[in-house]
Amino acid sequence: VRHTVMLMILGIIKAIFTKTIISSILGLIVGALFLEVLSRIIEKVIGKRVFGEGDSYVLAGVGSIFGLNNTIIILFLSFLIQAISSLPIYVKSLITEKKYTTIFYLSLFIFYTIFFLYMQSYYFLNIWIIIALIISYLIIGIKTIMVILKNIKSESGIYLPFAPSIILASLIILFGIL
Repeated sequence: VRHTVMLMILGIIKAIFTKTIISSILGLIVGALFLEVLSRIIEKVIGKRVFGEGDSYVLAGVGSIFGLNNTIIILFLSFLIQAISSLPIYVKSLITEKKYTTIFYLSLFIFYTIFFLYMQSYYFLNIWIIIALIISYLIIGIKTIMVILKNIKSESGIYLPFAPSIILASLIILFGIL
């Protein structure tokens, strides 16, 4: 906590000199509140905290340095990095624990996502086919989330260290890789 508070202070000082104080303060607030609120909502649903409080502090510090717009980009990049890096480990644990229903729904969601993206490239689709695709995609997505949350709720402990993803996303933005 002490190091991230220093990061927040340095971000505010930098913002004063670069005349981006409003963006810096908003980045700090969004960074702190978003993960904290999301974590508490998930905690109410599944009964366990999935992000540590330190993750909220890290994102607040990053927000104070990068400002509001980049903090939002970093947040989305962080979730993408987290999903990509966690998925193989999660699937391996599902196979080990023989949770084939979850594997089925997760696979169905991934394949349908690819199919959905592929079908968007066709211009001949009429509005009713598009609506049917979107509704079926939402149904599969909601069912997949429900099955995954049921598994998370029944597991003895789950914790997703999110700070490494935040730091990697920050580096990507810092060095202009995207």
